[in-house]
Amino acid sequence: MTPRWYALDDAQHARIPAALQSWLAETGSLTQRLKRHCAGAFDLVVLSEADAPLPVDDAATLGLEPGVPVRVREVHMRCDGVPRIHARSLLPHATLAGAGRDLASLGERPLGDALFAHPDMLRGPIEVTDTPGWGRRSVFSLSGQPVLVTEWFLPALLECEG
Repeated sequence: MTPRWYALDDAQHARIPAALQSWLAETGSLTQRLKRHCAGAFDLVVLSEADAPLPVDDAATLGLEPGVPVRVREVHMRCDGVPRIHARSLLPHATLAGAGRDLASLGERPLGDALFAHPDMLRGPIEVTDTPGWGRRSVFSLSGQPVLVTEWFLPALLECEG
């Protein structure tokens, strides 16, 4: 099922669970917030990372033509080995060749750490969805080059101590 995205302040999302409201609205690094939130050991597991054509559903969000080459990276951010957040990033090859060249070889390093450390990073508006489950997405700009980050909040997130 394709998610339907809404502006974070859209009235339709008055039904966002109270426990998730601040997570969805977080404008700082979600990685850093998760590290602070969970009492246990934090780690990041790269589930997949491969080049692919930009999906039609994401092209308009990035302001690019469908099919341009992008790096698709999916990760789990975990506390004590339990996945709390599933993140999917679309990094256009033009971004990786330009201002985001440091993002081309992240390995197990969180993308958020690199984005928030970039001197010319700007974040676009946060959009949210509840299909399937609660998630959010934003387009980050590195010297005018886009990166789309989508984060899904897994049920175990709210079981963290902290």
